[in-house]
Amino acid sequence: MRIGIDARMYGPSARGLGRYIQKLIDHLAIIDQDNEYYIYLGPHNWDDFQTTNPRFFKVLVSARWYTLSEQIIFPLILWRSKLDLMHFPHFNVPLL
Repeated sequence: MRIGIDARMYGPSARGLGRYIQKLIDHLAIIDQDNEYYIYLGPHNWDDFQTTNPRFFKVLVSARWYTLSEQIIFPLILWRSKLDLMHFPHFNVPLL
C-alpha cells in the first residue's frame, strides 16, 4: 500500500505535533515491512528528515500551512503520488 504522511510540521527538535510525526515515522520504519511511505516535507524541514529505508520517499511541498497554495498545490502533489491512504496529523487538511 502507498501511504502518505503530511510531515510539514516534522522536526526532531520540535515539541508536540512535530515530535509526534517524527516518532510515528521512526516507529513505522521499524515495524512495517510491507508498505511504502511518502513523507511530505516543506523546504524548512527537508534536511531534518533522513532515512536509509528504501520504502520511505521524501516529497517536497512548498505550500505553507493555512494558505491558498495548501488548498490548490498540495492536493495536486498528492494526486500525482497515487496514494492509497493519506494521514494528516493536523486539522488543516486540503480540500481534496
